[in-house]
Amino acid sequence: MSRRKLGISWIRGQFIAVHIIRGKRIKAWESPAPVTDLPGFNQALAAAGKDLGFYRGGDVSIVYESDMISHSLVQAPPMNTRDMAAFLSRKAQQEKAFEEDAAWSYTRTLPSREGEGVVLHLLPMPFVNAIIRICEEFYLYPVSLLPLSDAMALHIRGLSKDVDAIGMLVALFPDQCQILVARGDGTILFVRDLVYTWSGNETRLGMEIERSHLFTRQRFAQMISRIWVLGSGSEQMAEQLRGQVQIPVTSLKSSGAFEWAFVTGTLPPYVHSNMIQHDIQKKRTLRGIMRASAALVFVLVLSSAFTVLNVEWLVAQQGPQASRAAAEIGQLQQEKTAWINKIEALEKIIRHRKAFEAAAISAIAPVWFARYAGAIMPAGLVLTHISIRKAGGKIFRQDAGAEIAGASWTFKLQGPQSEDHASRLPTQLAALEAALAAPPLSAHITQSWRESWLRYIRQGGATHADDVPFTIEGAIP
Repeated sequence: MSRRKLGISWIRGQFIAVHIIRGKRIKAWESPAPVTDLPGFNQALAAAGKDLGFYRGGDVSIVYESDMISHSLVQAPPMNTRDMAAFLSRKAQQEKAFEEDAAWSYTRTLPSREGEGVVLHLLPMPFVNAIIRICEEFYLYPVSLLPLSDAMALHIRGLSKDVDAIGMLVALFPDQCQILVARGDGTILFVRDLVYTWSGNETRLGMEIERSHLFTRQRFAQMISRIWVLGSGSEQMAEQLRGQVQIPVTSLKSSGAFEWAFVTGTLPPYVHSNMIQHDIQKKRTLRGIMRASAALVFVLVLSSAFTVLNVEWLVAQQGPQASRAAAEIGQLQQEKTAWINKIEALEKIIRHRKAFEAAAISAIAPVWFARYAGAIMPAGLVLTHISIRKAGGKIFRQDAGAEIAGASWTFKLQGPQSEDHASRLPTQLAALEAALAAPPLSAHITQSWRESWLRYIRQGGATHADDVPFTIEGAIP
């Protein structure tokens, strides 16, 4: 697990960073000026790192709240995680209030009378990518970007003694209020953003809290058993609510936004509400694996060198056993070479795989595929048609009837049969299919050249064997 973490609370322009080591708060820093945009975030992160002594190699967890992020309560039919992701990806494009692509995450809610539901969190994708890039420029690992509601739900879990009781947490900020209703185990029912300050609007805020209570009874058939008020002015607001609602109200004394920064730093990153993609979260682990692999290679080479020197010394000391020692040296040299070749082959596969994924993301996969197909093409084999298309996660079937789910790309290769290599064509086509199915493509062949031959001949398209063209189709996961 991470030894050092930087928990950041970026809420309504207030930027606070907390240095955490093994779950303990070491030091905190607050920006003296409001941070309202990405250049300000860059400057605040640099100043926080300098003040806290937090530079390279640490994880960064951020809780974020502003007018840019939205939280929508969405009804969703019962489905597994993969289907839920596809459903919400389409829903995010419908619900977004900005022109850019949407970065989204979600939090499952307590089932209501209307069925399953989730809170859909939306942010512009360029904004999220910029936060990731800024962190990486400081050699930090961004592992989570979470909505404030997650930190508030964890707070309710720590406050409630009954995991089944329903509680309401009212967070007061300088220019807005946020209401979260959740069960004692942290399961969220819903979250509401009120875009006004509580000061001067005590009665209005009390009415919104009563409406939230009524909504909880009508939609979830649940009763709120306690209300907690947190933030600057919580005691005054709690006193106002005690004369307005028939629910116990408690004012909480805490370190405010410092609390959100610390709580976020202790939350696990692998949650559905995290807007940082899994491949970004795993960068630290992958880098550690590569470093461990390099260290292992070094140890193996060093060990082999030591063994060789030791054997040579024994040869020099024990002349009668020279031939046996020489054989052992040769065997050790072969083992060392084999290990190095295996590691180089593994690294080559990883590089090819990453290159193909990067090519797919940057829309140059067709060019990459055409170059790769030319590289693995058997000598003498000619293609008259090559195409590759984005599959969009469709389900394909192999010749044997097995289903292939979640293909990213599909391809089609066609060519003629010439007289000068007709006898070698089956062998060449079988070799081509085997190369396509091997890493880095790991393609699934959905239509083999044999099937295209049989279909062509059954349809009467050939007068003799030399006229039969071939077709190979497949899907790349």
